[in-house]
Amino acid sequence: MNPGILHWIKNKLVIKERNILDLIVETTAWKQMIQQFENDNIYFKTRLASVLSVGRHDLPLEQFEHFQNRFLKMDGQITLLKHEVRQQLEQLQLTANVQDNVEDLSLLLQSQLGKRIDLLEQQFELLLHDFSSYIDTHFPEL
Repeated sequence: MNPGILHWIKNKLVIKERNILDLIVETTAWKQMIQQFENDNIYFKTRLASVLSVGRHDLPLEQFEHFQNRFLKMDGQITLLKHEVRQQLEQLQLTANVQDNVEDLSLLLQSQLGKRIDLLEQQFELLLHDFSSYIDTHFPEL
């Protein structure tokens, strides 16, 4: 995701006077962000599988199970947020067809989604850092 877009989105969250089109743009950006999380999670699960396919007998399987569980939990969080963002986008688009102003409930949901996406991003970055560090440390040949 373009850092300029993320900065713009985060700045827009501070502004209380928001129009429906701003929310649609923001939600569409979130949708793309979540898709990137999903793609990255798939890549790292594939990388985990490729490390396991090396066939070494000294592999610490419990550590790999730990990462596999974390990736699966991330899948669940991504799927849930993906669904909620899609619902919010559909609702905003329906509202935009009828009126220009934003309903308080839409603003509240938008704010909550923004916080949850920020949290997901932090958790995802931590997971990827932990996994990459582990692989780089224990499997530098890969």
